[in-house]
Amino acid sequence: GIDTDVFTKIKAHKMNQGLLKLVAISRLVKYKRLEDLINACAILKQDGVKFSLTILGSGPEFQYLSSLISRLGLTNNVIMQTEPIPHNQMKYFYAQYDLLILPIFNEAIGMVVPEAMACGLPVIVSDTCGAKIYIQDGVNGSIFKTFDYQDLASKISKFQDAKTVANMGKHARTYISRNFNVTQSADQFFTAITRT
Repeated sequence: GIDTDVFTKIKAHKMNQGLLKLVAISRLVKYKRLEDLINACAILKQDGVKFSLTILGSGPEFQYLSSLISRLGLTNNVIMQTEPIPHNQMKYFYAQYDLLILPIFNEAIGMVVPEAMACGLPVIVSDTCGAKIYIQDGVNGSIFKTFDYQDLASKISKFQDAKTVANMGKHARTYISRNFNVTQSADQFFTAITRT
C-alpha cells in the first residue's frame, strides 16, 4: 500500500516548452535493464523527440551506463544522479518530471511505480515487472516488451503531448488512491490472513 498523504501531487502538470522529462529510479545493476532505456533514448533523439532523462541511483553498472550514454551521444540528454533523495522529499522530486520508466527484467514489485503514480505521474514498465499490476495500459501508463528498446522508445514517444501526460497522470493518482492506499491494503491483508 501507498501512503497517499506522503506521496501526493503537489502541483498542476505543465510540460516545460514541449520537453518531456523522464525519470528512472533504480539500483544500477544489470537486471534493471537501464541500458535498454538509454538505447531507447538514442532512438528518441534520432527521431527528434525533445526529452531529458534523469537516472537516480547507484551501483556497479555506473561506469558502463555512463560510457554508453557518452558513446550514444546522449550526454546533453541523460543525467546520472547518484546522491539519494530523502524519503520525505520524494514527492517534490517526482513533481519535476513527466513520466517514470521502469525497464526492469523479472522483478516482483518496484515500489517507485505506485509512489510516482500517487504523485500524478504516468508510468511505463516492462511486461516482466510485477509492478505492471498497477498499470492500465493506455489509461494511466504503458507496458512494453522486456528487452525491446525499440518498443520502449515507441511507447515513450506517445507521451509527447502535454494533455496526454496530464490526463494519464490524473488517472494514475486516482487509481492508486482508490485501490492501493495504505489503509485499503492493510484491510485486504487482514482479511486474507483471517480467512486461513
